[in-house]
Amino acid sequence: WLLSKRGSLDEGLNLIELGRISNQSRLEKAEYFHFLGKAKILNFTNMLLQQNRLIFENIQDS
Repeated sequence: WLLSKRGSLDEGLNLIELGRISNQSRLEKAEYFHFLGKAKILNFTNMLLQQNRLIFENIQDS
C-alpha cells in the first residue's frame, strides 16, 4: 500500500534513509517494508533472468 502510494522503489529507499516514515503506524511500516522487500527481490530476480538469457543466447550462438 505505501509503496504503491509513494511511487517507486527509489523513492521508497529515500524515505527510509530520510526517516520520513517515523510517524506512520507500526502496521503501515511493516507493510511498507514487506512490499519494499518484495520489490527488491523481484528486481533482483529480473536481473538474474536477463543475465541467464544473455548467457544462453551466447551459448546458442557459439
